[in-house]
Amino acid sequence: MNTNLPLAQRQLLEKVLYILHRTGGLDYYRVFKILYFAERAYLAKFCRKMVEDNFCALPYGPVPTSLYDAIRNHGGGSPLSVALWQDIKSAGEDAPAVLLPLRGPNMDYIARYEAEILDEAIATYAAKSFSDLKTLSHGEAWSGTEHCGVISSEAIALEGGLDKEGLPYLKEQLEWQAIEKEVL
Repeated sequence: MNTNLPLAQRQLLEKVLYILHRTGGLDYYRVFKILYFAERAYLAKFCRKMVEDNFCALPYGPVPTSLYDAIRNHGGGSPLSVALWQDIKSAGEDAPAVLLPLRGPNMDYIARYEAEILDEAIATYAAKSFSDLKTLSHGEAWSGTEHCGVISSEAIALEGGLDKEGLPYLKEQLEWQAIEKEVL
């Protein structure tokens, strides 16, 4: 277990392990979508980011870019990729996109409310088809962002049900969260 990761990346790694542990393994497309829908719900409910990664508008929907790169680099390059591939494995040649956990998540890095939101997203989206997930994730936040552009947290929160009157509070909280991240 790599403990040299920055806190935000460690939290992301543990959330991925949480999803994989709860599902018994999942293809990375579904992991990305579960993280996206969980982020959407969390932003709308708590006005804070749960997933410390940028979601980019790619052709098949929002993708957490650091995590996508870490998976694609298969243990090379970034510290996140190295740590990730120490704790997961591919299901093999017949299902290379399916990720299996090599350990359970460290719950010290996942808040109780984050786990509840992840559980809801897992229950709702883990078994959906690729086509359904693509359709569901191609909402206003995705369509209002240029191809490969970063989808704003504000757009994600609005799509998740935050009313427009809550936007100033969300922006303030996101600024504070960015400052906290720099301090830690």
